[in-house]
Amino acid sequence: MKKRIFTLALVLITMLSIIPFASAETAPTFTFQDVPANHPHRRAIEFCARNDFVRGHTATRFDPDGRLTREQFALIWARTLRARMHEFNDVQRVTSEADNAIILMQALRHIEGVSHTHFSRRSHITREQALTIAYRAYIPGVNGQNAAAQFPDFASISDWARGPISAVKHQGLLHGMFSGNELRPLQDITRGELCQLIYNIMREEYRVTISTTFGGAVTANRTNARPGDTVTLTVSAISGMRLVPGSVRFNGEATTGSYPTFTFIMPHRDVTVTAEFEQINPLVSIAVTTPPTTATFTVGQNLNLAGMVVTATYADNTTQAVTAHITTAPAAGSVLNTVGTIPVTISYTELGITRTTTQLITVNPAPPPAP
Repeated sequence: MKKRIFTLALVLITMLSIIPFASAETAPTFTFQDVPANHPHRRAIEFCARNDFVRGHTATRFDPDGRLTREQFALIWARTLRARMHEFNDVQRVTSEADNAIILMQALRHIEGVSHTHFSRRSHITREQALTIAYRAYIPGVNGQNAAAQFPDFASISDWARGPISAVKHQGLLHGMFSGNELRPLQDITRGELCQLIYNIMREEYRVTISTTFGGAVTANRTNARPGDTVTLTVSAISGMRLVPGSVRFNGEATTGSYPTFTFIMPHRDVTVTAEFEQINPLVSIAVTTPPTTATFTVGQNLNLAGMVVTATYADNTTQAVTAHITTAPAAGSVLNTVGTIPVTISYTELGITRTTTQLITVNPAPPPAP
């Protein structure tokens, strides 16, 4: 099931006119020689270029490690919203595309100035600033469960950015953005990192479903995931059961890992996770080792199996008398209406394995009435 992240901000934006921006930059054909196939942000850059969010400096140069000014960031962010100011002929327009973007972003309260009177368009934008803007635009009000505290350099995050960055991290929007464990919040964000952020926000999510299993349980660390995300599965077997090797699969494909933790990379489709469990010492057979106290009945009497002992035999040749989970046909207590030697079928089920045996009883005709 596909899902996208929508917010009130996007609803407001779609009420504005939707047109492509004009620019002196190169059209979004992915021929950038400075973004090799193994570049960590290659897929995100391709996505942003294809959608005309972030454009190359030339037809062959993208500059993925280049820093972004506040003006450039505002312009790119406005492109992701696919909107500009207005189409009214009797209202003065701002001719600069960048000025349009800055005004729009400030009006939406996505981007603020460095003061009440100065935007500082040539200053570079930092990671914590960019992530805070992403929070305001796409997930305002989301509680991030203080997820930013997981960064070793949490103390260097500005107080005003900790809540937004926690929300962005909690929503999984930092996936693949930065190398290493540190956030480095005051470091300038790069063009490639911004592409990854946009890609994380806009790419689709798919559902992770756990198939019903017998003998154990499987849980996933998420119910929805985006293509390329790592999904972690935790497997547990109930007492007397074990996981069948190689049986933990997603859409029939093998996972990686070993009991009890397995992982897979989320594909571009919904996933169903399956697993199989087997008995460690499975039930092999059952037998009546002590017959019922009463083995001869008269037509019209009720079947009474009191005193009967059923013994189970297992794969390791151990035995055990069993009482629970036993059924009989005919059932104990039922009225016997057939004369002759009657087989009573006895069934015992243990951990999904059922074995049967029989016990013969005799049913005699009813005596003739007294003269």
